Amino acid sequence: AVGCREQPDETPDERSIAYNDRAIALMQEYLERDDILPDSSLLASCRTRTDTIQRVMKDIVDSCQTLLDSALLYSPEHYFYYAQKATLYACGAYYQEAARWMEKALEKKDLPELRLGAGMFLQKAGEERQAQACYRQVADQYSTRDTLSPADRINYAFALILSGEKEMARGTIDSLITDTLARKQLLQMTENPQEALNALFP
Repeated sequence: AVGCREQPDETPDERSIAYNDRAIALMQEYLERDDILPDSSLLASCRTRTDTIQRVMKDIVDSCQTLLDSALLYSPEHYFYYAQKATLYACGAYYQEAARWMEKALEKKDLPELRLGAGMFLQKAGEERQAQACYRQVADQYSTRDTLSPADRINYAFALILSGEKEMARGTIDSLITDTLARKQLLQMTENPQEALNALFP
C-alpha cells in the first residue's frame, strides 16, 4: 500500500542519492542470503517474534542507518531520506524508531502517504490511539484532493480499512478502485485490518 517515491521538486545532493542506493542494495543483498540467522544461543532470550526479528536484523539495520545518516548529511531538508530511515527501521521491526523518523519526514513535507506510514508504525509499536488519529488525518487529506493517482486511491482505502471504517472503506473501494485484483485484496482486508497490517510488517 504505502510507498514513498523520491520526487523531483527538491533535488537531493548526488552524494545523498548514492548513499541511499548503497543502503537499499545492502538490505536487499542481506535479505537474499540463506544464512542470516545468528547462533541459536543469541535467540534463546527472544520471547516474541518481534524480539527475534530485531535480534536477527540489528547489525544490517545499523549499517543501513549509517549510510542513510550520510545521505541526510548532504540533503538535510529532503523528506525522502527521513522516510527511508523509517522504512529500514521497520524492516528490522524497530517500530518506535520507524514512527519517530516518519514523523521527522512529515515535518519536512506533509504528505498523506508519509502519515499513513507513521500510523502503521505507531500501531505496530502499540500506540493504537495515535495510529488511529493518523489514519483519520490521512483519509481527510485524500478526501479533499481533486484528483487521486492509482496509488493514492489504494492508500486512501487502506487508511479507511486500518481506521476500522469498514463500510466507508468498502464504499471507497467500490467507487475508486478499478483494478480487479486490488479491489479483491482490499475488500478482503476490510474483514481483518490487523492481519492486513501484519502481512505488510512482521
